[in-house]
Amino acid sequence: MKRLQKLQNRAARIITNLSNDVDHSIALGELSWEPLKADRKKTKAKMMYKLLNNVGPNSLTNLFSYKSELTNYNLRDISSGLHLPKPRTNNMKKSFMYDGAFLWNSIPREIRGSPKFFSRKNRYLH
Repeated sequence: MKRLQKLQNRAARIITNLSNDVDHSIALGELSWEPLKADRKKTKAKMMYKLLNNVGPNSLTNLFSYKSELTNYNLRDISSGLHLPKPRTNNMKKSFMYDGAFLWNSIPREIRGSPKFFSRKNRYLH
């Protein structure tokens, strides 16, 4: 990931004709490019939206469950989102099942439920 980001930074400097002394964020800003990490986050959030609205493949949709489906008790944060599996390894924390649910739960509710989730004005995704 770091190597790809360095490559993107270098390409942005070359395209904008800036020297290596200039901060890469200036070159990325001139081209309206986002860092790759932000782009990956946006893509993952869009995929989660599709999965939870039954637009994505069932094999991925079945990986996620809402907290309210797992218990009959009236708990404080029961309506807050997806159930997070307990990661026992760092690899589990990097998995789509855990990281996707964690990302989805971190998005404010008013944005999650909005039909304009994919709009250009959605600040969370940009």
